Amino acid sequence: MRYFPSQHLKDIRDLTDCNNHTDAVWLLAEILGDKKGLEITKALFTIQRVYGSTPEGAIQIRNETLHRLLQISANEFKNYDQIRAAF
Repeated sequence: MRYFPSQHLKDIRDLTDCNNHTDAVWLLAEILGDKKGLEITKALFTIQRVYGSTPEGAIQIRNETLHRLLQISANEFKNYDQIRAAF
C-alpha cells in the first residue's frame, strides 16, 4: 500500500471548503485513474453548467461515485482515513 500525497489531500480539502464538491470527486477519480469516475464527473459538470447549480439527482450520483472511489482508495492507500476526512 502507498500513501495518498499530502498535497492532494490539501487540494481536496480546499475544494470541498469552497463548495466545489464535484471538482473534489473529479480530482480523486483523476488520481486513481478511474475512467468511470472521470466520465461521471464530466457529465455532472455539464449538468451543473446547464442548470446553474447542482440538482438533487446529480448530488446523489456524485455521492454514489464518491462512495465507490473511497472504497477503491481504502484498498490502495494507507492513509485512507485522511482521504475520507478531506471530503
